[in-house]
Amino acid sequence: MLPHCNYVHTDKTNGAKTPCLHQTYRGQLCVFHATNVREKAKDFERALGAILDEAYASADPIDLNFKGFVFPRVDFRYTEFRGIADFRKTIFTDDADFRGALFRRPVDFHVAEFRKNAVFDSAKFENIARFAGVQFKGRAIFSSTKFRGRTVFHGCRFSDFAAWQGAKFDKPLTFQVNTFDHDADFRRATFFGGVNFERTLFNRRSHFEGTRFHGEVLLTQTHIAVLKKFVSSHVNMDGAVLHTADFWDNERLSHYSFRDAFLISVNLAGKELENCDFTGAVFKSVLTQGWKPDARTRRNTKFIYTDYQTEEVKWLDGGMRRAYTPVLESRVPAEGNFGEGEHANFTFVDYLREPIRMNIALNVPPILRSVVTSYLQIFTDYLQVTDGVSVELRTRLEGSQLRAEFFAKRNSDLPLIREAFSDYQRNIGLSIDEIKRNIPFRENTTRLERDLFLMKMESEVNVLQTELGYIKGPLAQSPGDRELISRIVEASKSPGVLFEPLSIAPETPDAYVSYAWGDDASEEGLHREQIVDLLCDTITSSGRKVGRDKDRMRSGDSIERFALEITRAPCIIAVISEKYLHSEFCMVRELFRAYQRYQYKLDEFQKKVIGLVLDDAKMILQDHDAVLSLAEEWKERHDRLRRKQEKVDPLRKSRLEWEFLNLMDEMIPRISDMLLAINDILMKRGFDEIVSDGFKEVLKRLPPR
Repeated sequence: MLPHCNYVHTDKTNGAKTPCLHQTYRGQLCVFHATNVREKAKDFERALGAILDEAYASADPIDLNFKGFVFPRVDFRYTEFRGIADFRKTIFTDDADFRGALFRRPVDFHVAEFRKNAVFDSAKFENIARFAGVQFKGRAIFSSTKFRGRTVFHGCRFSDFAAWQGAKFDKPLTFQVNTFDHDADFRRATFFGGVNFERTLFNRRSHFEGTRFHGEVLLTQTHIAVLKKFVSSHVNMDGAVLHTADFWDNERLSHYSFRDAFLISVNLAGKELENCDFTGAVFKSVLTQGWKPDARTRRNTKFIYTDYQTEEVKWLDGGMRRAYTPVLESRVPAEGNFGEGEHANFTFVDYLREPIRMNIALNVPPILRSVVTSYLQIFTDYLQVTDGVSVELRTRLEGSQLRAEFFAKRNSDLPLIREAFSDYQRNIGLSIDEIKRNIPFRENTTRLERDLFLMKMESEVNVLQTELGYIKGPLAQSPGDRELISRIVEASKSPGVLFEPLSIAPETPDAYVSYAWGDDASEEGLHREQIVDLLCDTITSSGRKVGRDKDRMRSGDSIERFALEITRAPCIIAVISEKYLHSEFCMVRELFRAYQRYQYKLDEFQKKVIGLVLDDAKMILQDHDAVLSLAEEWKERHDRLRRKQEKVDPLRKSRLEWEFLNLMDEMIPRISDMLLAINDILMKRGFDEIVSDGFKEVLKRLPPR
């Protein structure tokens, strides 16, 4: 007779030792405990069959002892276990198939190891089912399984996908201290007696679509990476870590406790919160738009945190886990509690309320951003002393732009903010005496408040204007970025342009066409439009992009802004007609600004501006005396407009009008040089000559494709 197997099972809970009574098989271990799986597979199958046959043949239930067995691929499909099934410390080296199996008495898989897939589809556990410390290295499938008795999944690790789709738990379920390294699927599962997920780690998505909870759900100190469609009431999530959780299809959260929880990128938007408690919870990137916490939820929540930190710590099972702790300095309120003492009228809902926001992008050169930001900050004081409106202002860089964001308390404040900011930006170009006269202080502003504000504003205006003056000098001597130099020069003459909101335009064209457009049914007007149409079609056909007023501007757009866009273009094609030479828009705002941009340097101006002179302007540009007469006409027009402006606006409150007059004043003595620079470049003149060669001369001077 062969000796008994040397395997001895030691119970981890009480230390009791149980020796194996099976005979040895090719060594000191029996066929069930031998580790040479491939060699013993057929013998194992025969021996296991004999055990099962004996159990089936018995009139009384027989307990089956599989402790420590090393299983090859095993098929328990639709097997009925009438007695206790003991799978403690069992190793399943290949797929274990328990589909449709029936466990009448308790079953124990304590510290078992499933190295491949464990499939329990449609199995029935009519008594206690214990899965403690089990390692599921392959898929763990419990879909449509029925658990009639008390069920425990404790300390298990699920390395692959795990599913309890459509499973039913009749008694309270203990699901503590488990680790899911892959998705966990509980869709359409039913928990009749409640479930405890305490300290379970869901590292990937957890699906709860259609899941029904008929008892309390405990998620204390649970870490949930992605929570989908979790619907329940009376849920305890104290200390839980919810990362990217979304309570889809659950419009009301009733009796949820989130005390000391970590809510990270959680979506609570539009949810009704009934008698919940967030005391000590960390709110980090939580979406709360349109949520409705009730009065009890507001009273229950005493304080919250807005930031957290993590560190790797050793866990009970010896492994390392990430531990979360709140940053104490992020506590809100910093001292005391919501709804108490000095915070009697301040709740966590007030703190987390979605701000009413208005923002603009400002095209501010990097070298001026710090001083412009400083000036912008005084705007909050300006609103307070003029309209009594409290607003928070934040600025941040956004690529090459400076973004200014205004946070208001009420939607009704936004029109006031827009109007006030427009007034505020105009003040930058005025003297402090003019500013004092212009600011509409509200009636109940005290003298001290007025004086303090004016002192601060005067200081900021002086700093900004001084900074512009300092920068302009060194830049003018530098061969650097001419676009920046032009911007600084423009700002030094009219600082308010730094505070003009940036308009988002279509993609920058390779060339802009500047011409005198408008309603004109004369032969000259028709020729002008015809040339521009042909010119734009030719440039487009060459693979380049062309900018033209009719294409680039829409109803409501600023003509002034379009003029600035033209002057900053890489190339300008000026279609010069007699109407053009007398147009304020074409001559002052477009052509002269382009000339000014290149600092009145003729060679630079001639490189960037292509002049197409039409018949009615040809004679003027070819006659020096006619050009001087044109300059005289502009001088008379300027003087006439200035006299009228001084009569209607002696205090110079109309900033834009005075800026335009100053710009015209600078252009007049430079008209001769500017027009002669265009006439000096040999180009075809007149309608017939210009269109005869298909604009070949123009195409040669355009930037390469």
